[in-house]
Amino acid sequence: MALFFQLLTEEELRGLTVEQLATLRAAFYHELYTNEAIKRVLSTRISRTLATIRGEQEQEPPPNDDEPGC
Repeated sequence: MALFFQLLTEEELRGLTVEQLATLRAAFYHELYTNEAIKRVLSTRISRTLATIRGEQEQEPPPNDDEPGC
């Protein structure tokens, strides 16, 4: 819902009725969930992030050579 409000200015929201706001919100979510371009971008971004997370989990931390006495 935060994304929905980030796309609108205070002026655009001013004066809208509850019914008009509900219609605008429904249009936003319909586009978000049905638009193939948006789905592709989100899928790509999520896949890249997941790969990064998995890559970080598989890497072991480097040895600490700064310890005294080594």
